[in-house]
Amino acid sequence: TNEHLIAHIKQIHQRVKETYGSPRMHAELISTGIKLSRSRIERLMRKADIQAKQSKRHRRTYQHRIPQIAVGNLLDRQFDAHKPNQKWVFDITFIETK
Repeated sequence: TNEHLIAHIKQIHQRVKETYGSPRMHAELISTGIKLSRSRIERLMRKADIQAKQSKRHRRTYQHRIPQIAVGNLLDRQFDAHKPNQKWVFDITFIETK
């Protein structure tokens, strides 16, 4: 029955740390001897609100290929300012963002 299948899918889903979507879940069920169509597995997973976790995609940066112009030391280690917003200092080499 569908309830038994959903319980089995949930068990597999927890075992694989919620990383399987319907294609891999279909392959897993076929390998255990349960013959279902992928569309039925999709429907059962949708009905039970079972979704694969999305992994973070790693974007390659190619900024090392862009020639960088070195800026001279404008402050010469004189970091004291007499008023706010006179001197801003930062060094950012790489910030990972979404």
